[in-house]
Amino acid sequence: MLSMYLAHERDLINMVQEMNKIQFSLPTGSERIVYEYYLDRVPKRRRFIKWTKKDKASKERDKQLDKVMVEFEVSKLEADRILKVIDAIS
Repeated sequence: MLSMYLAHERDLINMVQEMNKIQFSLPTGSERIVYEYYLDRVPKRRRFIKWTKKDKASKERDKQLDKVMVEFEVSKLEADRILKVIDAIS
């Protein structure tokens, strides 16, 4: 979550990409290592990083996915595939 947040700042993107290369290969419970890495490496200054929100289209897509999942009793992945087929036909 921290990496995703910091990736919204342009001057930190390269640092976040480097951390992402190793972050998911670390053992479970090593979140503290990631936190300390960013604490030491991110330049200290005031930042206002605006968290991006879902747009209206993706909210509508999520509603459609939920409807398909309930109607056909399928997983989210299968519901997404069904919606892609329906969109291709339309």
